[in-house]
Amino acid sequence: MVLDPSRYGRDFQKVVDEVIANLKEHSVVEIRLEVTAESVAGFPEHVVRTVTENANVLRFTPGSGFME
Repeated sequence: MVLDPSRYGRDFQKVVDEVIANLKEHSVVEIRLEVTAESVAGFPEHVVRTVTENANVLRFTPGSGFME
């Protein structure tokens, strides 16, 4: 499922309410989140720094990050 970037909060909440909530009562549930973004011009250094720091604080999988 690809979430609409302009409505991701609402769309993710629907997944939680309609799918995850039903599964978690009967099993152990693991949720994985993948975020991809592309910029032809590349991302400004301050954006790379902010996103990288926030991803580290949120404990994203080691090795995730920006590619050249």
